Amino acid sequence: MKVIKQGRHEIKPEQEDKASSSKRGRITGFSRTSRRRMMLFLAKVRLPEDNLPLFGTTTYPDIFPEEAAKFKRDLQAFLHRLKRRFPDGGILWRLEFKRRKSGENVGKIAPHFHWLLWNVPEEFPFREERGKWCALRVRDGGAEMTLRSRSDSEVCSATMTLSGKDEIRHWFSRNWYDVAGTGDLRHFLAGTNVKQLASAHLVFCYVAKYLSKVDREAVCQYPGRFWGVVNPKNIPLGQRVVLPCTGRQAAQVMRFLRRYMRSVMNRKVRGNPWSANCICSADFWSARLPQLVEIRAPDLSRAPQARM
Repeated sequence: MKVIKQGRHEIKPEQEDKASSSKRGRITGFSRTSRRRMMLFLAKVRLPEDNLPLFGTTTYPDIFPEEAAKFKRDLQAFLHRLKRRFPDGGILWRLEFKRRKSGENVGKIAPHFHWLLWNVPEEFPFREERGKWCALRVRDGGAEMTLRSRSDSEVCSATMTLSGKDEIRHWFSRNWYDVAGTGDLRHFLAGTNVKQLASAHLVFCYVAKYLSKVDREAVCQYPGRFWGVVNPKNIPLGQRVVLPCTGRQAAQVMRFLRRYMRSVMNRKVRGNPWSANCICSADFWSARLPQLVEIRAPDLSRAPQARM
């Protein structure tokens, strides 16, 4: 919910945010402002039980890039593969840095990516993939995978037969291994993880644990953007509803929201006298606003649908 106070007694039309003419500087970290924008976007996503996203993680092996140009190139290459294979899918990616706890580079900061995927199936038919380190050829009733790896400065090759249908966790493993291009076989076996989130509560848990953490350290000085959205039209966003109110009514709603946040967070919440943002159940509040401050909700059956 977002409340904007523009006047005391009169109702004024909503003002559009003016685009800033100033250019942004080079990104040095995952700021709290960027984190807030990502959380507000995720708060607009509907989470019906029949259309929950997949959560994935892609990591690097003991050999990992330390330059932003390299791991951002890997990110773009993997995104292009996702868009080609799943054109109806919606994607939110998040870059995170974490110190390695094992291997030759223990203690060093390494990049990895988290993913939220909407409208991406867990199983699907095989499709040919032409890669340097992992290739796939479709055969009758399955596929044939050719896997290359590097061992003692030599490149080895192995071929195996796959049957049935392809799975998203195997697709992630093959394509991220090919994009990273390290040739480390252990990376193919344990470099990715994809799971189906079973409830909306789990989505919030993973968002709070992995996506919303503020990184204190980075592998380079200018790592670039830390999160992004691809194909937002394929993400189930909620309907945007505007309730006109007077300044006195807006002030009363902001008091209710501050009390609600104080009870949930168990700490004092700083108030802004002109606006307030709160991540909460908008359906719960909109159903009770007419009783709380005598704001009449619009008829959604007649109003055109709009996205926030």
